[in-house]
Amino acid sequence: MADVKTRNWLFVFYPDSAPAEWREIVADWQLGVYVSPLHDEDFKDDGTLKKPHWHGILCFDGPQSYKRALGLVSDLGCLTCKPCNSLQGAVRYLCHLDSPDKAQYDVSDIELFGPVSLDVMEVRSEREVDNKFSQIVKIIRDNNITEFAELANYLLTERPELHATLRGNVQYFRAYLASVRGNIK
Repeated sequence: MADVKTRNWLFVFYPDSAPAEWREIVADWQLGVYVSPLHDEDFKDDGTLKKPHWHGILCFDGPQSYKRALGLVSDLGCLTCKPCNSLQGAVRYLCHLDSPDKAQYDVSDIELFGPVSLDVMEVRSEREVDNKFSQIVKIIRDNNITEFAELANYLLTERPELHATLRGNVQYFRAYLASVRGNIK
């Protein structure tokens, strides 16, 4: 595990071993962090109640080592952390959204620190994604938009529900706008 590097790391911590000021500690990291609602209704396979705990996701800007991630989460009493294979799946797991057999927790109780958002949780069908792309392309055509900043500003003010699609597909829309500019010449 020592040589593993990834952008996102999963960790679990407990009320009885975390410092009372854990929220201030997490905020001081100045990183993106998701923390679940307190999981106090989870059961073990034998039917006994699990020890109350929080799940956390540490989000770096670039790949970081296990040692770096553990160095941070150990401040919360964590003894280990593990790589996150799917940020979307991990964020949804904070409330067991895809595990109906487990206790369900309220999404509004997820705590966000730093530059993270719950937008990542949204599961979209291919048809929904295609529809949002089509809407943005139509906006570009109908408004003769040729610059990325112009598109971003338009979506922020006129169609904020489409802005997350733009943010998540910057390269695609930059390439499309470059092609539009090329066709104008």
